[in-house]
Amino acid sequence: MNNGLPTKNYKHLQESIRLKIATDYLRHEMRKIFPSIRNKKIWKIIDEEIINLPNNKTMAPVRDFWNFVDAICFGLKLKNLVPRLTSQNIKWSVKKIDLDDLYLGSKKDFACLKTLKIDMPNGRQIKDFLFNPKNIKILKFAKKDSLINSKKTFDRDNDLIIVGEKDGKIMVYDGNRRVIKNILNGNDKISAYIASTVKQPMFYNYWVPTSQMLNLVSWAGMNLKNDNKKASKCLSQAVGYLIKFSAIGKAEFHERVINNASLYGAEHILKEVNKIVK
Repeated sequence: MNNGLPTKNYKHLQESIRLKIATDYLRHEMRKIFPSIRNKKIWKIIDEEIINLPNNKTMAPVRDFWNFVDAICFGLKLKNLVPRLTSQNIKWSVKKIDLDDLYLGSKKDFACLKTLKIDMPNGRQIKDFLFNPKNIKILKFAKKDSLINSKKTFDRDNDLIIVGEKDGKIMVYDGNRRVIKNILNGNDKISAYIASTVKQPMFYNYWVPTSQMLNLVSWAGMNLKNDNKKASKCLSQAVGYLIKFSAIGKAEFHERVINNASLYGAEHILKEVNKIVK
């Protein structure tokens, strides 16, 4: 495979479960991006194209795929999922998880939880709150709101959520709405992709999006041109920290970022990056 990346360092990026999680996430988000498409046959075609993205012959393998996933995850939805999805020290599996044990990443998007005096509640706390006889009006509103949200797009309610361990808790990284819906429907468990750290550091040899590095070094070059050497140094060294524990990131930086034809001050930037990476 001629994609410019060292073979021994990117095999884990092609693991079937990582690709499945990424393409399932893209399929889920595309339904929100194109909410007016309700035709089952059309979505079948779109889904097949998304599933085949890792083998798309018009794209550079591996790098274009993960850059595209990041563009949707982080660029559009502001969810920094790609480092977790691609870290060599994180193992992914599919499990049925007790809803009581899940902690929402945030409750701010749910009006029905506004008066729940817990910032990051778990499923048990949400269930106790919504089904409290004193909160019958809130429960009625929550069910109506959940139904309205489900109808905004083509069916996406049964997609697996994405979770992982953090400080001894199982946190929801993607799928808060589906967690709430399952609680309202009286379910005890939910299917999820779950991340488990198998070795430290947790984030190791992960994909560093090319656009993030290009953005930082571009600003570093612009500040250098404006004689703001301190800002240029900070921005350059930020790239160093991004790739310090990622052989993949280092390869992408040297092959596609630092040699960018429009980059000003490449030699100075590389020097600062190397201070961190060495």
